[in-house]
Amino acid sequence: MQEIAILGRPDLKADTDTTKEKARLLYHSLQKLMTLKDDIIVLPAHTGQPVEFDNNMIQASLCQIKKSVGMLHLDEDNFITDIIQRIPPTPPNYLVIAEKNLEGNFKDINPVDLEAGPNRCAVS
Repeated sequence: MQEIAILGRPDLKADTDTTKEKARLLYHSLQKLMTLKDDIIVLPAHTGQPVEFDNNMIQASLCQIKKSVGMLHLDEDNFITDIIQRIPPTPPNYLVIAEKNLEGNFKDINPVDLEAGPNRCAVS
């Protein structure tokens, strides 16, 4: 199984208090997901490292994720502290990606170049 211990970033476009609140909301969302059936297949939207485009889907069962992602077993306060400590620097192209996604206009740029570059829109 490919390593997919990746979580969304709560810090983008957020001050310190908002980052903590987004991390809390992320914790509660993940706890809800943990109650689903173990055989559900999860397809992540982002990864922490570049992935070769080999036509194989990045996926894991919820059971596999529960076993391999230690952060999912932390209590709320420790989860928030841990995820905030792991946040990498804001990607230099983040605002361009967000703007292009909102516009839906990719005429002047290849979206693959944006995503394949130093995106870092996840926390490992």
